[in-house]
Amino acid sequence: MEHTINIDKPERLTLTDENQKKIVGFVADVVDKGGKARKKYEQNWKDCERAYHCEPHPLDEEDEWQTNMVLPWAYDAIESAYAHLCNTMVPRDEQVFDATGRTEEDHPGVKVMAQYLEHRLDEAGFVAQIYKSFKQILKRNHTCLKIYWRTDKRVSHDIQVDPMTGQRRRMPSENVVFNNVWFDVVDIDNFYMYPIHGDFEKVNKVHRTRRHLEELKAENEEKKKETGEDWYFNLDRIDQKKDNQAESEKAATTGEQKTFEGLKIDEAWLSRIEIDDKVYHNYVATIVNEKHLIRFAPNPYDMGKTPYVWSCANPDGDCLYGYGLISKGLKILDNASFIHNTRSNELKLKIYSGHKYYDDGVFNAYNYIQRPGLLVRMASAESAATNLVPIAESNIMLGEARAELAELKAEFESVTVPKVVKGITEVTNRTATEIGQAQNNASTKLHVFANQLNNDLLKPLLEMMYLMIYQRKDVDPSVREDIARLTQESTIQIDTDPSGQPLEEPITVARPIEEMIADLPELLPLPEIDIKMVGYMNVIRKQEALASIGQVIPQLLQSPAAKYLKWDNIAEDVLRMADLDYNNLLMDADERAEVDAKEQEQVQQQQQMAMQMQQQQAELEQMKAVHQMKMDEFEKQLKYMDMELKYSQPDLQVTDEAKTYANAA
Repeated sequence: MEHTINIDKPERLTLTDENQKKIVGFVADVVDKGGKARKKYEQNWKDCERAYHCEPHPLDEEDEWQTNMVLPWAYDAIESAYAHLCNTMVPRDEQVFDATGRTEEDHPGVKVMAQYLEHRLDEAGFVAQIYKSFKQILKRNHTCLKIYWRTDKRVSHDIQVDPMTGQRRRMPSENVVFNNVWFDVVDIDNFYMYPIHGDFEKVNKVHRTRRHLEELKAENEEKKKETGEDWYFNLDRIDQKKDNQAESEKAATTGEQKTFEGLKIDEAWLSRIEIDDKVYHNYVATIVNEKHLIRFAPNPYDMGKTPYVWSCANPDGDCLYGYGLISKGLKILDNASFIHNTRSNELKLKIYSGHKYYDDGVFNAYNYIQRPGLLVRMASAESAATNLVPIAESNIMLGEARAELAELKAEFESVTVPKVVKGITEVTNRTATEIGQAQNNASTKLHVFANQLNNDLLKPLLEMMYLMIYQRKDVDPSVREDIARLTQESTIQIDTDPSGQPLEEPITVARPIEEMIADLPELLPLPEIDIKMVGYMNVIRKQEALASIGQVIPQLLQSPAAKYLKWDNIAEDVLRMADLDYNNLLMDADERAEVDAKEQEQVQQQQQMAMQMQQQQAELEQMKAVHQMKMDEFEKQLKYMDMELKYSQPDLQVTDEAKTYANAA
C-alpha cells in the first residue's frame, strides 16, 4: 500500500545501504534518460552557438586551401536582440517590478518587502547575471538560473590581553561580510531534467557540479552550527584521490586524456521517488561521483519550489526544450556561407590557376606550388614549353553570387532578428516604409519574447528571492534587522527633555534597532502577494510616446493653438521619457528670468531702431515735400516771366542764349 510522505511533516529516515543504492540509481537514471531525451535539442543549441561564434566545420587535409568561413549573420542577429533586451528588460533608473497584496491592509508589509528586495537585487549582482542569462538563451536557446542563500565570512585576528597573565595574543574572529540571496547562471550542459514535458517545478532535476571534499566538510560544519545536525553523511566513505583516478582511467578508455579535479556532485531535486513501498514527494538528494549518497532530505522551501528557474526561447509544444531565435535561419546561413566560400574559391582558382605537366622524370611537380613571385627551375627550354600547360579558367559569376547573397540575407533576417531593431540600416534600395515595417516586425517578435522572459525567468526569479528572504528572516535575526535598517527611519527628532519641557533646539538621535524591528508591519508570505514585471512595458510605452510626440509636435507648431500650449511641461515630459536629466537640461527660474530680460532688452533695442528709422523716413519725406514746393514755385515764376515778355514785347524774338539761360534756371 502506497504511503505519501507529507513534505510539511517530513519523516526522519534511516536509510539502509540498499535504499541508498536505489536513490543513487534513480538519480543516475534521471541523468541518463534526461540526456537522451534532449539529444535533438542539444544538437540544435550547439549549432546555434557555433553559428554565433562563426565556427566552421573542419575541412579534410586535402581541402584546407578552400575558404571555410561562416558569415556573421547569426552574431548580428543575437547581438541586436541582446542589446534590445538589456536596454528594455532591466532599464537603468527604472522600476523593474511591482508587488501588491490582496487588500489595503496588506499594502504596508508588501511595500516593505518589495523595498528590501529592490535593495538586495543590486547587492546580488542582479543586472550582470540577468545579462548573462539573456546571452545564454539567445546563443543556446535555453537559460537556467540557480537561487540560493550565500553567507561569506572573513577571518580576522584581533590582539587581546589575557587578564590573568597580561600576555597579548592574536585571537581569530569571524566577521560576516555578505549575507544575502545570490544566484548563478547554470551551465545547461550539466543540467538534466526528466521527464522533459510539463511543469518545470514538477519534473526531476539534476544539477551536476564539481567540488572538493574539504568544501563539503566545511559546509557540513557550518550547517551543524545552525541546525545542530549533520547536513551531509557518508563523507568518511569518500576517497577523492581514488575516485578521481578511477574517473580518469574510465575517460582514457574512450580515448579522452583528461585529469579530473574535485568530486562530481549531482544535486537532485526529485519530484517523486519510491523507497520501501513509500512514495516521497519533493525531496533533495546529493550524490558524489555517482555512487555515494551524502544527503537525502525534504525540500526546505515553501510551496514545494526548487531553487532553479528555467526559460526556453521557443518551446516545442509542452516540452521544456525547444529552438532558438536563429534556429530557422541556420540552413539559410549555411547556404549563404557556401555561396560566399565558393565564390572565394573560384577567385583563388582564377588567380592561382592549375597546370598540366608531362612527367619526363626530371621536372618535380611537387615543388611547383603557386604563389606570388614563384620561380621554377626547368631541365631544359623544352620543359618550359611542354611541362607546364595552364588549365582552362572557370567562368566565375560574381554578380549573380552577390545578388543571391543579398536575397538570402533578407530571408535570414526575416526569420530571425534584423539589425534594424537597434537602428542599424544598410544602404539598400528599400524605402523608408519598408525599413519601418522591418523594424515593426522585429519589435513585435522581440515583444513576444520579452513577455515570455518576464513570465518564465524574471518573475519566478524574484518570487524565489522573496521566498528565501521571508523564510530566512525567521531563522537568521540579522536578516530581520537588515530589513528594518533599510526600510525604517533610522533616526528620531526629540523636541522635549525627560521632564517634558521643550528644548531650545530639537536634537536628532539614532533609533534602537529593537524599536525599528517592532515598527515593521506584518510581512506577508509569497502566496499572499503578486509580483508583476513592469520594467519592459514602461520602456516600450516611453519609446512609443516619444515616437508619437515626434510626429505630433510639428503639427502642434503649425496649429493656431500653439501659443496656448504649456511648452515647458511638454519639454519636461519629453526629456523624462528620453531618460534625460531634465533638471540639468531645463533652466531654473533665475536663469529663465535672465534669458527673458535679455530677450526684452533685444526687443526694446529693435523697437528703438525701428522708431529711429521711422523718424528719419518722416524727415526725408518732409524735405522732399519742401523741395517739391520750391520747384513748383520756381516753375510758376518762369511761366509768369514768359507770359510777361510775350505780351509786353510781341515782336521780340527770343534768342538761343535766352532759352539756354531759362532752361538752366
